[in-house]
Amino acid sequence: MFSGKLTVICHGAELTRSTRTWPFTMDPTLDVTIRGESRQSTAPHLSGGKKPDWKGEELIFQLSNAD
Repeated sequence: MFSGKLTVICHGAELTRSTRTWPFTMDPTLDVTIRGESRQSTAPHLSGGKKPDWKGEELIFQLSNAD
């Protein structure tokens, strides 16, 4: 077991389908859950559509007693 900081660097995605109908574009976010306990999300990529890019946005998790 250890404690420490985990940094997730968010780049981009290629989504398989759009959940919005024309003429609207999606504003996707990336949700990350660690061990079912800690959850964080990126800022929405406004009008990101099916190829959002979060430009290296960082999500930082503080872990304690992790496997």
